[in-house]
Amino acid sequence: MEAGRTALITGGSGRLGAEFARQLAARGLHLCLVARRFAPLQDLCQHLQQTYGVHVEGLALDLAQAGAADELHAETRLRGLAVDVLIHAAGRSLAGDFLDLDERQEERMLLLQVLEMTRLLRRYGRDMAEQGGGHILLLSSLAAFQATPGWASYAAAKSYVQSLGEALAYELRAQQIIVSILAAGAMQQSRGLMPSRRNLLTVEEVVQQSLQALDKGVPVIAPGKSRRASDLARRLVSGRLMPAMAQLLTKSTVTRH
Repeated sequence: MEAGRTALITGGSGRLGAEFARQLAARGLHLCLVARRFAPLQDLCQHLQQTYGVHVEGLALDLAQAGAADELHAETRLRGLAVDVLIHAAGRSLAGDFLDLDERQEERMLLLQVLEMTRLLRRYGRDMAEQGGGHILLLSSLAAFQATPGWASYAAAKSYVQSLGEALAYELRAQQIIVSILAAGAMQQSRGLMPSRRNLLTVEEVVQQSLQALDKGVPVIAPGKSRRASDLARRLVSGRLMPAMAQLLTKSTVTRH
């Protein structure tokens, strides 16, 4: 990810999104930040532009609504932005007993995490293919790897993100598009806090490790000092050939039938 490129970050004023924006701006990348509320987004854009001397644009848009991905894609084209890096950091958690969940809130979560995310990947993936390549980073969760009572639909949505991202990491290599998935766990807010949980990384450390892994083309990123994260990373590395095997099996099946 070279200086002078343009990165689009959804959830741009959130905890992770803002830190991704700061570290990419420090690298010299221009930014387009997307968030629901414009006021905090505008303050962040001005700060990054003044501090790092890069061009930063803000766009207020709620991605948890039908058609939002197409609206965002049309707006970035209207502004003449060629997106080289897409970081989908917008998130919406939802906890509670499945039968008692607010269905409207669940629908918005699924739109953001599944349907609109898929449209974003297709729209900007096609653009990157035409431009000769790019980088995509998706935010998954450790919850993606196990059924989680009390977070059932949220964990299922993150499983979708994880599965789609791993498949595209293999599928889009031919177009020079690097896809990585960040399976983030718990994080400290900043250094020096939560002394009883020293094994947790700060947001700054998670973003730094994620960008370094994205630079190297690592498909699944599980940053952290915890044994759980390390075990997960080893398990995922051992299964990196699975997308290729699945593609071969699928092609074989289609050929026969």
